[in-house]
Amino acid sequence: MLTYENNFPKGDGFFKFVHSKDVFKESLTLDIYKSDNEFQSLETYETIPEFLEVLYKVSSCKFGCKGGPHVIEYITGRGYNLGIASMKLIKLGFYDESISLIRSISEIVNLFALFAIDINSAKEWYSSSERDRIKNFTPGKIRKRLSQSELSIPISQKYYSKMCEVGVHVNPATKPQGHNNLDRAIVGGVVFKEQAIAVLNDLSNTLGWLAMMALRNSVDKEIFIKEMDRLKPNYDKIGSLSLETIQDYLNRKYDS
Repeated sequence: MLTYENNFPKGDGFFKFVHSKDVFKESLTLDIYKSDNEFQSLETYETIPEFLEVLYKVSSCKFGCKGGPHVIEYITGRGYNLGIASMKLIKLGFYDESISLIRSISEIVNLFALFAIDINSAKEWYSSSERDRIKNFTPGKIRKRLSQSELSIPISQKYYSKMCEVGVHVNPATKPQGHNNLDRAIVGGVVFKEQAIAVLNDLSNTLGWLAMMALRNSVDKEIFIKEMDRLKPNYDKIGSLSLETIQDYLNRKYDS
């Protein structure tokens, strides 16, 4: 943990001080994954590049270019960038901030899921004004449309709300990095085992969904089946500890 014992550093000296432990924190996070026998986090960690590879290939037309405005491809590229940034924040102990990016990825997931089951919704979204998109395609409206289909909603309202509560919106009970075994608010990036594992699982799960939906909306059926067959083993490697379960897990582990 970095603390300011003397004068608060100024200018570039501040950033050099803040980032002086980054390499150590990233190494410590990887050590957590390597030693985690309960949730097999190293296996989950290794799924992230697999999902990101698919997102990169979709966003850069590596599966073939169909021309047109490349809307799906560009939005997939946004998801790829968010995934890279989210993983970096996890390694540095900024778990709430990583969750805020996972939330953004999850919004793309549900939007792409809607496009996959209702081609008219995609046409509507493409042609809508900004005002109408904000009105008719909010995360809640998208989930409502998905709930009226046979497809299970990839990112549920319960989980989405939890991400909003922890990573985005503030409330009187807000504690930075509050889900830790010390039950303390943490200012700055500090590595905690359980948080590093839980948010990793959340990121992998969300990127897995995005890879699936990006493929579904951009490639031919044969390529979709081939890529999903290749990716399938990775979905089974995602651990069960998550943002939704971490507090109960910490209560059982440290209060017993």
